[in-house]
Formats: sequence, C-alpha cells, structure tokens
Amino acid sequence: MSLRAASIIAARLGVDVRQLMAPRGDSDLQQELALVLAESQLARGEPDAALAGLRSARAMLPAYRSRARRLEGLAQLALGRPRDAIEPLTDALQLFRADDLVESAARATYDLAYAYASLANRARRSGCFTTRPTL
Repeated sequence: MSLRAASIIAARLGVDVRQLMAPRGDSDLQQELALVLAESQLARGEPDAALAGLRSARAMLPAYRSRARRLEGLAQLALGRPRDAIEPLTDALQLFRADDLVESAARATYDLAYAYASLANRARRSGCFTTRPTL
C-alpha cells in the first residue's frame, strides 16, 4: 500500500497514519483496515482482491464479523456466484439482528434477496424451470 493510500484510509478511520503502518498495530485497527480495504476493492470492481483480503485477515473480532461476512457475500455475488453468497449473507443477517442493527440487517436482507433472485434467474436461463408452477 502506498503512503498516500494509507493516509487516506487513516483519515477515514480517524487515526494517525503511523498507527496503520506499524508492523503490529492494534487488533481493532487492523481489522477495521481490512474491512475498509475490502469495501474499497469491491467499489473498484475487484471482488477477487476483496475476497482474498477478507480470507487472509485473522479471525475477526465479534464486532467486525457481521460486516466481514456481508462483504464476503457481496464479493461472491460480484464474482457471479450467488449460491456461494447465500451462506455468508445469511450469517451476516443473523449477526446484525443479534446486535439489533436494524439498518445493517435491512441491507443484508436486500443483499440476500438479490442473491436468491440471481440464483433463480440462473436456473431459469439454464432451463431448470420448463413449466410455470400452478398455484
């Protein structure tokens, strides 16, 4: 990571750039940095890099696990793998609900619905649904 990128991320996190560049920084800061980088990579259209970064991060603290699972699901969706996105998005939704984070749970619900819709569209295109179900 360049010094410029590190200073931008440090400003977003509200910390000094030296804290981010330290070889053994605070665990919370390191995990927050991993999440911010993954969000940035997803926004830039690099879901492979985001997924690799999330997987290489050490076990997330409970406070960050829900966000990490949602980002993992979003990366899977961006890679065109809706079936693989369902499990992490379901986990994220449950964790958000357990923490009573209503807005985040709503976003995760939308992401999960999108994953199921993508999966249904893929099945429809492949001819799995040859007849329309009767009600």
